[in-house]
Amino acid sequence: MRILTKEESQYIDRMAPEKYGIPLGYLMENAGSDVAQVLANHYKGAKSILFLSGNGNNGADGLVAARHLMELEIPVCIYLFGESQKGSQLFKEQLHMVKQLGIAIYTSLDDIPWHTIWAVVEGLIGTGMKGELRFQMKEVIEIVQSQCELYSISKWSIDIPAGVNANTGEVSHSSFKADYTITFGATKQGVCLYPGKEYVGHVIVKPLGIPFEKVLQNYQAYHNTWGLDIRLIETLLRPRSAIAHKGRNGHTLVIGGSNGMIGAPLMAGEASVHSGAGKTTVAVPDDCLRTLQNKVMPEVMTASFRSVSDIMDLVKDKSVLALGPGLGRREETAQIVLEFLATYDGPIVLDADAFYALGDMANGETNGVLQSRSHPAIMTPHLGEFSRLTGRSILDIQKNYVQSARDFAIAQHVVLVLKGIPSLVALPNGTIYINMAGNSGMGTGGMGDVLTGMIAAFVAQGYEVNEAALIGTFLHSYTADRLGTKKLWGYTPSDVSVRVGSVISELLSPSLNV
Repeated sequence: MRILTKEESQYIDRMAPEKYGIPLGYLMENAGSDVAQVLANHYKGAKSILFLSGNGNNGADGLVAARHLMELEIPVCIYLFGESQKGSQLFKEQLHMVKQLGIAIYTSLDDIPWHTIWAVVEGLIGTGMKGELRFQMKEVIEIVQSQCELYSISKWSIDIPAGVNANTGEVSHSSFKADYTITFGATKQGVCLYPGKEYVGHVIVKPLGIPFEKVLQNYQAYHNTWGLDIRLIETLLRPRSAIAHKGRNGHTLVIGGSNGMIGAPLMAGEASVHSGAGKTTVAVPDDCLRTLQNKVMPEVMTASFRSVSDIMDLVKDKSVLALGPGLGRREETAQIVLEFLATYDGPIVLDADAFYALGDMANGETNGVLQSRSHPAIMTPHLGEFSRLTGRSILDIQKNYVQSARDFAIAQHVVLVLKGIPSLVALPNGTIYINMAGNSGMGTGGMGDVLTGMIAAFVAQGYEVNEAALIGTFLHSYTADRLGTKKLWGYTPSDVSVRVGSVISELLSPSLNV
């Protein structure tokens, strides 16, 4: 699923007529017709559909839809916001048409017979929104939403709800909160990011009437952004060979643990087993080995280390290394991590305390440790860890969430799994995937350790690092979603770990009821 920024959408609107001879009015007609068809498919009863129309092209889309619904003999009416004489040319043309057709038009909310309304369709601003809504529009939205609540009126938005930033997902006070959002061509970036994601309801994507990827191919500011969803994962997952054995399915090595933090590498190791790695070894400092052996599942092998040379010996015959879970933040540990990264060039997943050793990567102290690797490292920081790695505040990162991840992945030549709401996977070439799965029940200690083990397991099984990061990130959240349908809070990281194998089986064999 493609995801577009506001600037990319606006570029398409400009280039469609300029370069491809496709009038913007033609695209508007397509959009309005699609809106009408979706509404007609949902329409119930003899009540009317009310369009909230601003005086721009977003409002004009709504006017087109109203006209098409009238043809289908579905009652419609329109509330006009703003000065019509100052509207866009396309808006003025569509307004003239609906007036000629005799569609009821209101300029006062007090005159609307709310008890006769089945749905409100909001087309006040569209993707051009930035900053705060004007007072007058806030007032209109607040009144409309209170009436919708009073009369149980369904709420729809065209392209993106008024008040939601199409790039960042930031929302203005009194933003329109839709039950459904109908968008065109591709989902807008702000629809996928919180808090905007809470305002769009169910998103319906309809064709734009132009191959937008072709239009964007020469756009220098084009950002290759995708939704990380089940359709993508189904294309990446591969059934196992009938003759696969433990050696062929790879060997994961987890390096981590410290006094009081044995659970982290243990969970990572067990997640590797449940995600399909042929063999898994968890190695901890010498003084922690006995504790690990007393707690770990029998399918996980154990080992210990004291120095970099010990780790180098352990990793020799392994398919992938997961480094960091519960490792601790002692200076001597950090030095071991840096020395190891300077010499080891194999597939690696970095997590948790491994980031402590890297410090603020933006200041150049550890530059070169990761950039020159033949296998890009997979890094899985949460926002706090990412803040330390970049030397930027969490607030600043959140304001530029997608771009921050993209810039870091390119600069450091890594596959970045930025754990957040939602999580992002940023590739070294600048491509971004926004995770479409996940829920609030995942906010518990140990979830990140399980994710690390899952990603490592897919690398061990022969997936490229990009693929492993995408598959592991999505399946981790998707499995949690499956658990969340029965128990939204209180399921554990280990529950996710144990369940993931069944979820993979279902995706590979949909006919199975696992």
